[in-house]
Amino acid sequence: MATVITLGREGDQWFKISNSGVGREHARITIPDNPSEQWIIEDLKSKNGTFVRDEESGKMQRVSKMKINEMSYVRLGLPDVTGCSFYACHVLKQNAQNALRYKAEFTYIRQEMEQFLKLEEKLKKRRNIKDKFNRYSWLIFLVLLFVIDEFLEIKETNSMSFVRFVRYTMLGGGMFVFDYILNKRDSYEQAKARINAISLCPNPGCNKKLPQSDIAVGKCSKCGCTI
Repeated sequence: MATVITLGREGDQWFKISNSGVGREHARITIPDNPSEQWIIEDLKSKNGTFVRDEESGKMQRVSKMKINEMSYVRLGLPDVTGCSFYACHVLKQNAQNALRYKAEFTYIRQEMEQFLKLEEKLKKRRNIKDKFNRYSWLIFLVLLFVIDEFLEIKETNSMSFVRFVRYTMLGGGMFVFDYILNKRDSYEQAKARINAISLCPNPGCNKKLPQSDIAVGKCSKCGCTI
């Protein structure tokens, strides 16, 4: 039989929620007995809404009912001190002795930070290549002209207008594609926005922006919650 937990100021979650922007019975989480099945969160017609963070963009999206997993980030109410935010897995904790223990949450945040730092290093190398490309673009242009001329085996009998068209189309297209690859920043900006959204203290009463040092040791320097 599934476990149903009502969230709110008068909810039956094990931890206390006293934030003024959270309703008495604000939302409900249903946890199936089968581990392979997804959890379900449902807003109980709350005034300030129930929000779940999008896995790709990191943005909070208001929901009425949706499937989530243990590491889904939930916010009851507004994004200020009147609201309450936590990872869904936090509702599984049983007693106040574990109130400052957030092993699963810190492990998740650390893994996401490591992936972001790898991406950042990869893009740093790409930027170095781009700088060299810009510095020597004139030389690359001449070399490509020579290579394309050899490839087309230009002769006096060729139609020079057609040859020039093909040559510069190939050259311009190749350089455009190469420059596009080196300048592709959408994925980085999206990853940066996402990691900024993820790097928050998992303690519902804190939600401080965690520096890398806190993430590395698995402890919030403000509230003291830890792994």
